[in-house]
Amino acid sequence: MDQAESEHLRRSGADTGRAGFAERMVRALGDGLSALDALPRDDGFWRAWANDRVTVHKLHA
Repeated sequence: MDQAESEHLRRSGADTGRAGFAERMVRALGDGLSALDALPRDDGFWRAWANDRVTVHKLHA
């Protein structure tokens, strides 16, 4: 998740009065992306994708 996506989520949380929840989501998504990024690029997970870029869209897998 890039900086712009993080800030958008934080702004949405502030706008809805749920800043704490938004911050927890930013941390959880960041942790998930870090775990994905730590996978070796020859791991079987990456074979299902067109590239080995870590993206939010790949977190569901």
